[in-house]
Amino acid sequence: MNAELKIDTRCPLGEGAKLWRHDPRDQSTQHFDMSERFATFALTADTNTLLLGLASRLAFFDLTTRDITTITEVEADLPTRINDGRFDRQGRFVFGTKHDVDDAQPVGAYYRLNADLSLERLPLGPCAISNSIGFSPDGATMYYCDSPTRQIRVCD
Repeated sequence: MNAELKIDTRCPLGEGAKLWRHDPRDQSTQHFDMSERFATFALTADTNTLLLGLASRLAFFDLTTRDITTITEVEADLPTRINDGRFDRQGRFVFGTKHDVDDAQPVGAYYRLNADLSLERLPLGPCAISNSIGFSPDGATMYYCDSPTRQIRVCD
């Protein structure tokens, strides 16, 4: 299998202030400017709505109207921002945070947005840069890492 560049967005990192959308059926490409740093997203049951992890909050984003509806703020009292997230096998959004300026400071945490939109801090200890969240096929195991440690961690 060979990878090929389809859209040259000229993004040096590929995360930040814009959300890109490409439809291979008609080759159309759109981008959406975000009001604050954009960190992660997930598809929802409504194909026109995304769950966004912005720097300071979780929100729903309507792809048609471009409306952003805040679900909840995250760590408003800390110098952190949302970094990485995924839906688990039960349909809950699990994500982590990181220090907004100093990547070496372990002040971030891991959270779960439940189906009723309540936010729960997970007892996984502090982290410097939350990343690589994933789940086993049966949903019983979560994998995650704090990037500076260079270790993949596992929990029930």
